[in-house]
Amino acid sequence: MLSLTRLFADDTSLAVTSSDISETETLLNHDLNILNKWSKQWLVQFNPSKTEGNTVVITFDNTTVNFIDNHKHLGLTLSSDASWHSQISEIRTQAMKILGSMKALKFNLNRNTLKQIYIS
Repeated sequence: MLSLTRLFADDTSLAVTSSDISETETLLNHDLNILNKWSKQWLVQFNPSKTEGNTVVITFDNTTVNFIDNHKHLGLTLSSDASWHSQISEIRTQAMKILGSMKALKFNLNRNTLKQIYIS
């Protein structure tokens, strides 16, 4: 079993899949320990209090990682139960805000401008 690390701008992700939760915890904690040592050697700072995880107990730089039900990653909400409910709810809320703004503008803008805003 291997872990997968990905860097995205100023975010770092570490992922492991396994059917054995204790094996997952062990590997994640091991990799976080290596990452912590590396960060100290190269003077790179990570913020353990911003580190989030789901389903396992892990620590990073002597800080217990917060367990969360939903985690936003690159604009996508991942849930601990692998459902899409939170993601769909967020998209719906954002769409309703935009449509509400367009409704308020309908008396001030022509139809083509509203259409362009809608398509954008």
